[in-house]
Amino acid sequence: MSEAAKAGLKRPPIVSGAQAEGGHMPEFEKDYCAFISRAHAECGELAEFDFGGQETILMSGPDAQEVFFRTPDEVFSQAQASGLKLVASLTMGVAASPMNCG
Repeated sequence: MSEAAKAGLKRPPIVSGAQAEGGHMPEFEKDYCAFISRAHAECGELAEFDFGGQETILMSGPDAQEVFFRTPDEVFSQAQASGLKLVASLTMGVAASPMNCG
């Protein structure tokens, strides 16, 4: 059982429309601003999507990003994520947030 499951944490809502081949990656590559905006509109600040076979969490709002950037590295350790990728980067989470994409 994962640490998140032990703590009683729920996974975020999953963005609809994943393709059998590549998940959401084709849509993301075509127009990442449109994809991030759709994910945010559909799921809110936290959205899970399939980035070419990699389960990924998009943290698109300022509140979610503040939690991510203020949380110690040990909590969001990629080594402990067990295949789940957290995304709240400057390229996706800030520069390409729904607020900056249109």
